[in-house]
Amino acid sequence: MYGYESLPKGTVWQFVVSHEGLDPDDLERLKKNLTGHKRLGKSKSSQYGQVYIQEAPKAEGMVSHATREGDTILYAKSRIALLDHEGHPTFHPKYLLDDLDETNIVWDKSQIRTSTYAPYHGAMQTKSYTRMVINSGSVIVLKDVSPEQIERLKNGVGIYRNEGFGELLINPDFLQKSGIFSLKQIAKRLDQDAVPITDNAVRFLHKREMQKREKLDLASAVHEFITHNRDLYRTINKAQWGTIRAICTGASENFREEIRDYISSGTAKWQREQIAPLLDEGKSREFIKLLAIQMPKEKGDH
Repeated sequence: MYGYESLPKGTVWQFVVSHEGLDPDDLERLKKNLTGHKRLGKSKSSQYGQVYIQEAPKAEGMVSHATREGDTILYAKSRIALLDHEGHPTFHPKYLLDDLDETNIVWDKSQIRTSTYAPYHGAMQTKSYTRMVINSGSVIVLKDVSPEQIERLKNGVGIYRNEGFGELLINPDFLQKSGIFSLKQIAKRLDQDAVPITDNAVRFLHKREMQKREKLDLASAVHEFITHNRDLYRTINKAQWGTIRAICTGASENFREEIRDYISSGTAKWQREQIAPLLDEGKSREFIKLLAIQMPKEKGDH
């Protein structure tokens, strides 16, 4: 009746829990509640979402806080949600700390991306208040900041830090390299080096990227087919395309023969020159399905 989109079994993820001033007994209780066999996400009754969480050895140097002379470069490792002095949400980076002002921001070197969203509150079954956030990946450059201010930046900024917001990388190495780099050159070099994909997270991201490329290639092929054959299928109505789409959506391995039987007999009798291009062996199930969705739109048959 419906499909699932899920993370593949065996995927390994890592997260960090920050704490300050916790009693040792409370810390142990926190570890006990977080670790072990848990269930996450939706469709848990359908055997989805089972995970095993264990404490990993403390990784040194996971977050870089390098020192440099001159401007201080801040890289948003996570989303950042700020409030102004009156408690209102704001995008302005001067509210990273209480004692920053407009003169501390180097605007021409900063690159800030923002967004708004309303998180869903599961217990209340409704959306919460809209949040204004500086997106992860943003770069904020400050000048004339003191070592004490930098220490406070290391501890995180803004609100919702209990949800992972407000983490910064300070003067990370990858933003301090001299010279100009080209993304095209990097992609070409990676192709030439044939870097092996061994990490689970990289495998997952690579698979997602390949799926996106396949969808784009499929959409492009369907568009090209419609462009060259629009007049040929002008007499085919929307209901017939809907039946073809339903056949492709079904589980039958003989979908091609089912389509041939349908369009060769009864009220849906097609001409021979209309059948051959559609059921060419090179046309996949997904191609025919997408074509059946798009062709009525191209005809303007709504």
